[in-house]
Amino acid sequence: MGQLEDIERLRKKRNRRQNFKRLAVFLLILAIFFGGWLVWEKMKQTSLAEQLAGGFAELGSGSGYPMEISGVTVRQIKTMGNALLVLTDTHLHIYNKNGKLLREVQHDYANPVIKCSGSRIILYDPSSRILRVESKTKTVKEMTFDEPVLFAALSDQNDLAVITNTQRFLGQVIVYDNSLEEPVFSWKSAESYLYGAAFEPGGDSIAVSSVQVQDGDLVSGLTMYRLDEESPFMQRQFVDETIHDISYQNGELQVLTDQNAYYYSESGKEKAVVSFQEEPLRMFCSRGEKSIFGMIFSPDAGPGESTTKNPSPVGEGSLLLKAFLT
Repeated sequence: MGQLEDIERLRKKRNRRQNFKRLAVFLLILAIFFGGWLVWEKMKQTSLAEQLAGGFAELGSGSGYPMEISGVTVRQIKTMGNALLVLTDTHLHIYNKNGKLLREVQHDYANPVIKCSGSRIILYDPSSRILRVESKTKTVKEMTFDEPVLFAALSDQNDLAVITNTQRFLGQVIVYDNSLEEPVFSWKSAESYLYGAAFEPGGDSIAVSSVQVQDGDLVSGLTMYRLDEESPFMQRQFVDETIHDISYQNGELQVLTDQNAYYYSESGKEKAVVSFQEEPLRMFCSRGEKSIFGMIFSPDAGPGESTTKNPSPVGEGSLLLKAFLT
C-alpha cells in the first residue's frame, strides 16, 4: 500500500512539473508575441518604419546628374542621407543618389523653408500657420497653429520644435515628440522675441535664441532647457551682438553672433570663444569640427591674413572670406 502511495505522489509531482513547463512555454510565447506587437507599434510611431520605407524607396536607377530644372525658382537645396531635396517656389522634389525622382510635393507657400532629419522633412512658411511633415514616401502630418510658424527644427530623433507668436506673449516654443500628438514641452516668453532653436543630439534638451531691447541696447539671449523640466538650466545674454545661428557641432553648442563664435558643453558650460576681430559677419557656413567659413565686411585686409577678396568692393570696404578654426 505504501508503494502505491509513493508512486501516486511521484506521478502527481511529475504532472505538476509538466504542467509548469507547459505554462512557462505558453507564457514565453505570449511574452514574445506581446513584445513583438509592442515593437511593431513603436516602429509605426517612430522613424524606424519611415527609414525602412525610405530606404526601399531610394532603390532604383535614374537618369543621373546633372539634371535640368526649368520654369521655376529654386529656393533651397539640401541633402538627406543619400537623397537630394530640391525646394522650388511650387514643389519639393526628392531624388535618390542616381537622380531618380522619389517624390514631388506641391505647396502654395510664398516663402517656403525646409529642414530635415535622417528620415523626415518639415516644410513651412514663416508667414503661414500651416506646417507639413513629410518623408521620402508620404505626408506624415499637416499641423495648423494659431499663429504663423516663425521657425521650426527637427531633432535626430524626429522631435519637432516650433516657434510662433502668441497674443499675450512675445513668443513661444512648442516641442512635440516624434508621434506629433500632444506637446511634451512649451515655454512662453514675455520679455524677448524668440527666433531660433536647436536640439541637443540626444534630444533631451533644447537651446533657444531670442532678442530684446534693454535700455536702448540690442540684447540677444540664449536659453537652454531640459525637456522634462520647466525652468532653464542655462541663460546667457549678449549685449550689442546678434545671434545668427545656434547649432550643435560635435556634441557642443555653437552660438554664432555677428562678432564671435561661442561654444558650450551640453550642460551649458562655456568652453571656447572665437572672435571675428571686430569684422562683422555677413554670411557663414558651419562644417563641423569647429570650422566656420564666413563672409566678413572689413575696411582692410591686414598683412598675413588668409582672405579672399571679392573683386567688387562694398561701400568703403571689401568682402573677405575667412576660415576660423577653434
